[in-house]
Amino acid sequence: MFTEDYIIRMIEQMGEFLREVLKLELENKFEEAHEEIDKAMKKLGISPLLVRTLPPGELMRFVTRPGGENEDRCILLAKLLSADAHIYKTEGKNSTAHELYKTALEILNGVSGKVEGEKLKKVQKDIEELLISGNADNLSF
Repeated sequence: MFTEDYIIRMIEQMGEFLREVLKLELENKFEEAHEEIDKAMKKLGISPLLVRTLPPGELMRFVTRPGGENEDRCILLAKLLSADAHIYKTEGKNSTAHELYKTALEILNGVSGKVEGEKLKKVQKDIEELLISGNADNLSF
């Protein structure tokens, strides 16, 4: 029961967060949108600087907690990276966007081998959306 409540609250918070970031993006307040994403990363327990310097596998290990919902934490990190990439892409900073999309994709690919059922379907859908957002030809491995 506690796990379900935690996941539901996490989803609600992510929805609120993404609405706020989208609003800032639509207002062309890109720096503020990046700052909001940085705050969310800090709440996840990871420095935005580390997110931009560590390889995806290290990032996944960094956000995991003993006995925690580690796949969910990794999925959340990938969503934050994807949102940040989208803002960079909107700004015309395609190189930075590409690197963030690629990192998010690698994290989701890593998670996909650890989940099953509905969660796996959701991760696969997120991967497809990332491939579309980040131009699939350039994100292939």
